[in-house]
Amino acid sequence: MSLTSREVAIAIVPKITGGLSIAGSGWISCQILADPKKRHKTYHRLVLLMSLCDLVSSFSYFLSTWPIPQGVNQGWKSPYHFHAVGNAATCTAQGFGIQLGVTTAFFNIMLALHYLLVIKYNYTESFLQKKERYMWAIALTLGLALSVPGLFLQMYGNTNLWCWISPSWDLCDQLGMTKDQCVSRAYNYRWAFYYAPLWTCIFLITLSQLCLWWTVRQMEVKASRWRFTSKQSKARRLQQSRRVAIQAAWYMAGFIVTWLPYTAIAMTGKFFNPHDTTGFIVLLTVVICQPSQGLINVFVYHRQSLARASSRAVGSVGESVKNIVQLASHQSRKSWTSAALQQNQQQQTLDQIRNELQDVKLTITEPRLFADEEEPTNSVTEEGEKGDEVGDSSTDLIEIYD
Repeated sequence: MSLTSREVAIAIVPKITGGLSIAGSGWISCQILADPKKRHKTYHRLVLLMSLCDLVSSFSYFLSTWPIPQGVNQGWKSPYHFHAVGNAATCTAQGFGIQLGVTTAFFNIMLALHYLLVIKYNYTESFLQKKERYMWAIALTLGLALSVPGLFLQMYGNTNLWCWISPSWDLCDQLGMTKDQCVSRAYNYRWAFYYAPLWTCIFLITLSQLCLWWTVRQMEVKASRWRFTSKQSKARRLQQSRRVAIQAAWYMAGFIVTWLPYTAIAMTGKFFNPHDTTGFIVLLTVVICQPSQGLINVFVYHRQSLARASSRAVGSVGESVKNIVQLASHQSRKSWTSAALQQNQQQQTLDQIRNELQDVKLTITEPRLFADEEEPTNSVTEEGEKGDEVGDSSTDLIEIYD
């Protein structure tokens, strides 16, 4: 059982990105379900259903090669897959879960439609709540309609990265189809059940985003002609519309980043193998982006709160740095002032000692002047010796404190 490091990497990466996507979609779902205010708004409920659908597909991507039957290979050099311990049933279940992820694309359309109805047509929340059930029904019906038939057509099987729409060799043998016909059958199914609906979603979401951009642009043009009496309220409306349009653009960007690489591979019509550098880079991009819808959504959903938190964090760090600099400057000035005062005090003390010692010298020296007239020589000698001792001591003190 010889596996290259590239095959192992391609098998492990979806477990990381898929796991993070599960955490992201789960976080969004729990936050909406735990907040009564969010549960009663159509926008949050649409995001909730989109996240729940993404949980299914993210979990399927997280399984990676586990559900694949060991020893079944679709054109790679090695006949084995990393930690493939599945069978036909587990492979079919994973393929169905991944295919059901197309429902997330339809909920992205409903979300784009929601933005369009609110900004361009000024629909109220009460109106949207009445139409919300139809949004749910359309997205879920289309998602199931593109996923369930694969169970009866036996089109779910090993695709090397995971289980999804692939050639069913046993069925093709029963139908008397050649290998090329079997491969063509699988690719036709992919286009009919996945790529064509997905590119339709991408086109409609892009069109919706362009309509939002044009609507906000027209509002900005009209802003210059507003009267002063209504300018404040309309300016507030324009600001809110611009923020909503930007949020919609972020959802669209996340959607395209997730789905574009896999669909772009289909457009090339090539088979990519991890054993050459180009093929490995392409497949690695797929296993990074494709399972990451929930991870991207959680950043888009919390984009504004994350931006505010980042701004506060940057401001807090800046304030802390400013305080540290001010404190260091204050301490430096305080230390310089304290050193100067201490030096001044020392100088004053030494000057005082010098003055006192000079007085002591004068006091001891004066009796000598009169000793020759009144006292014997021995007394003068003794006083002279004492004077010399005091004089020597005073010299020592001056040297110490000078």
